[in-house]
Amino acid sequence: MAQRQIDHYHLLEEIAAGGQATVHKAWDTRTGQIVALKVMHPHLAKDASYLERFHREARLAASITHPNVIRIFDVGQSEDAHYMALEYLPLSLHSLIQTQGHFPVDRAVEITLQVAMGLEVAHDQGIVHRDIKPQNILIGFDGEAKVTDFGISRAEEFATMTRTGAIMGTPHYMSPEQAKGLPVDSRTDLYSLGIVLYQMLTGEVPFDADTPWEVIRQQIEGNARPMRRLRGDVPRVVEQVVNRCLEKNPGKRYQSAQEMIQSLERALPDGAYRPRQQAAAAPQVVSNVVAPPVQPPAPPPQPREAVAKPRSYRRAWLWGFASAIVVVAGLVVLSGLAKDPQPGAEPTPAVPAAVEREVVREVPVELPVKAIVEREVVKKVPVAVEQEAVAMPVTSILMPATTVTSTTAQ
Repeated sequence: MAQRQIDHYHLLEEIAAGGQATVHKAWDTRTGQIVALKVMHPHLAKDASYLERFHREARLAASITHPNVIRIFDVGQSEDAHYMALEYLPLSLHSLIQTQGHFPVDRAVEITLQVAMGLEVAHDQGIVHRDIKPQNILIGFDGEAKVTDFGISRAEEFATMTRTGAIMGTPHYMSPEQAKGLPVDSRTDLYSLGIVLYQMLTGEVPFDADTPWEVIRQQIEGNARPMRRLRGDVPRVVEQVVNRCLEKNPGKRYQSAQEMIQSLERALPDGAYRPRQQAAAAPQVVSNVVAPPVQPPAPPPQPREAVAKPRSYRRAWLWGFASAIVVVAGLVVLSGLAKDPQPGAEPTPAVPAAVEREVVREVPVELPVKAIVEREVVKKVPVAVEQEAVAMPVTSILMPATTVTSTTAQ
């Protein structure tokens, strides 16, 4: 029966297997997270020198902090099982190439940029990957490319070559110096990355044959098929990047990942997506739950005094204020006329006392008692008068009141 538990990791399913280790999707019972648990094959664990290099290089890889590098959470041992817990991402670049063939030019350049940025941080710390290939490039939930297996292939190569002098790596992606068994540096990773970019653009690798040894011979001696023959819409500037990566002589390649990054950025058209330039500090524990996008904070509410009132409201207020002034002025004129009646004016019939009392009750408290206005005037001229009411002639408002107040004053 297959083992279902290693230390505090519960194995859920096997997701990959190779000559050195098996990778499981596992549940960390301590943190409740899903991880990728890479478990070394038991027969390799019997080699003490191999184990020492494996754990040393694993710890070194875990020190890399960059958004385009898979995070290593834990390295440990449970009985005879030596394992490494890594960030779990289910999708690889290899699977994407298998399903969709070639990529749009901009997307292929973006992925290459992201991988080069991760490699730059590793190279700055003295780590050479030595096995850059689509299987070791995972795609995150946000579409970012992440390099995995840092340092592990380096430890494997040292241990194997010490015993047998064999060549380690993947023939379709290894550099000529790696294929010859010569010492390698960071430029070997840039060669391999150039092959990955070639494959993303054309759907094919530049060197292929029936046997691995023939592929290795082509890596050392052969020339890659011109990329524009396979795909005519590849810009020349992108083709130049690939050709420089695939130079047989390491001295003619890009001498650093930063130099390659600058060429790739120039190859992207204006307005195209740019990967993050600043490495972000990675937390020690990563949840397998994808967090929802963070919404920007709402702007603080403005004070009520600072909010501008609608123009229609201000206009109505001004018209109402002007109308009130006209009414008050009219009442003042009426009061004056009541004190000094014009000579020769004919007397009008007296208003009955009941009617006079009813009119007085309609007058606002703050007005003089003598400035009595007929109820009809008070009803039709409110304080907040509409714009059309203000346009009425003043005499049409004052004349009926003149008759009433003159009679009342007598």
